[in-house]
Amino acid sequence: VSTQSTGVPYEITLYAMGGLVLLVGAVIAFMARNATTAYNESRWITLSIYNMIVCSVIAVPPAYALKKTPNLQMLIMCIGIILAVFGSLTLNFVSKIVAVHSKPPAATSLSPVYNTKSREF
Repeated sequence: VSTQSTGVPYEITLYAMGGLVLLVGAVIAFMARNATTAYNESRWITLSIYNMIVCSVIAVPPAYALKKTPNLQMLIMCIGIILAVFGSLTLNFVSKIVAVHSKPPAATSLSPVYNTKSREF
């Protein structure tokens, strides 16, 4: 975190680039939401992206308001990062764990079918 006024354009550029990446990810996940596959994860990826956006919107403004107290500023930023990462990992991996322990998806025309009589695919 820079305390000089010369670091502000650099920080604004970094936040703008991160926001652009999140926006592009949200648009791509929104466009892929109706993909018809057994392992469609676009809903969970979208929720992860929105989680990152919400944590950023909640953590960044208070951190900039507390420029006079760098320890508290760093604490707020670290808590925001931990919540964003933990939330994204939870959203992405809990869905996979639930899918593994639930009923297997029906066979599609693209999946190999095992013939039990001839023992061939």
